[in-house]
Amino acid sequence: MKQLLFPEISKSVNLPEPQWITLVIERPEQMRNYLMELFDGFGEKSKRFRLLEDGQSLYLDEHGFFLPSPFNLELNSKRNLNSLLKLLKKSYFENLAESVKDIQARIEEAIEAIRLDFDVEIVSDFDLKTDDLFKIANVKFSEECENLSERLCRYLSVENELNKSTILFTIHLQEYFSEEEIKNIRKELAFRGWTVVDLESRPILSLENEHRFIIDNDLCVI
Repeated sequence: MKQLLFPEISKSVNLPEPQWITLVIERPEQMRNYLMELFDGFGEKSKRFRLLEDGQSLYLDEHGFFLPSPFNLELNSKRNLNSLLKLLKKSYFENLAESVKDIQARIEEAIEAIRLDFDVEIVSDFDLKTDDLFKIANVKFSEECENLSERLCRYLSVENELNKSTILFTIHLQEYFSEEEIKNIRKELAFRGWTVVDLESRPILSLENEHRFIIDNDLCVI
């Protein structure tokens, strides 16, 4: 079983299923320390976040990622598109390979017809590859969702499908959404297997069955 540890405050949460964890960090300097670690990436011996499975340390970077804001949703990032192309090539390699051969043959026929129309010799030298198909077709994810909560859930669905991430670290999520939206987001993300770690600077919503740890101004954990 996986276990998410918060070593600095000596707390942990078991992850037999998706969990919602709220860290309320009241002291600005302490919040800054947590955010610096999130922005810099999870070190192997992090003071604030660790992930174990059956007692063995896991690389948290391989299971989770940090989303500073729900407005930072670049669905068609280079990372996502590269992962998408790898998945498509793996799943449809034979079909794509045949398509590439067919397209290359047709292009060669068209160039040959053009060449025969000119007295001056025309030559061509190209080798169509599978990746070229995606570039020509401009394959990417649709980003038509206007509702911010729907965009967030869709983004995380893609992140899970392509990169196998299951732990979301974010900040002030409750500042962006209503209580009803948070409940819907939580339900959707739990269905998709996401554990959420939301850092807040003050208590806002009290959610059913959440794990809430409050680090007050005196650095006491409540």
